[in-house]
Amino acid sequence: MSTANFLDHAPATILARVEAAAPNARARARLLAAEIHGYLATAIRSGALVRGAQIPTERALAARFAANRKTIREALARLEQEGMITRRVGSGGFVSWVEEGAVGTGAGATLFQTPSVSPLDVIEARRVVEPNMCDFAVARATEEDFERMSQRLADMAAARDLVAFRKAGYAFHLEIARATRNPLLVVIYEMLIAARVKAGWGTLIPLNDRQEQRDAQIADNQALLTALRARDAETARRLSFRILSEMISTIAAFPPGC
Repeated sequence: MSTANFLDHAPATILARVEAAAPNARARARLLAAEIHGYLATAIRSGALVRGAQIPTERALAARFAANRKTIREALARLEQEGMITRRVGSGGFVSWVEEGAVGTGAGATLFQTPSVSPLDVIEARRVVEPNMCDFAVARATEEDFERMSQRLADMAAARDLVAFRKAGYAFHLEIARATRNPLLVVIYEMLIAARVKAGWGTLIPLNDRQEQRDAQIADNQALLTALRARDAETARRLSFRILSEMISTIAAFPPGC
């Protein structure tokens, strides 16, 4: 997917989400900067914007997202602080992130290296984070958020191999994180994805190597989406915790290296 094609479908969705969630102009500007940052960061991590690709200019992004230049600069500054882009005077910004690269923790902070962890470590961390995101997603998600979650489930169903299936599954939960409207939760979940990438998508075969397992995971995630859409935070939390607990139990039943 080219940079242009990737960005062309983003603005209307992002602007509608910001308009629905922010009560005033100042809050809208702050949320829009976070949304643009999150969208571009996801594009970079997913490979839609590859290393070395040029980021559109501030002027182009401002026009595309109906934003002022200050909002765009804030989003791009965060990407630069996180080591995801490099900006050159007179040339613009370029993607500098790699899967095993660093994620910034703030202006002037020491770069954070994605740790080498096992897939089980990632799932255990997910069990801490994901159930507790449900409250905020229930309170803040828009219908457009739910539609994107539904599309990620469709991507899971259409996946032709285990890697595509797992990537779509993580993308589904990233949409839930984004629906919380909390930029820090989004970054935390992106870090979980980066750690999973580093651990290798091809590991933990016993989790979903059979079609019936994949169908069951899609059904579980569909039930989770139904609870979120119904604004039933308690059911969503229980489902999320159960799903991840069952994954942990399944992994524990197999010897290392499976």
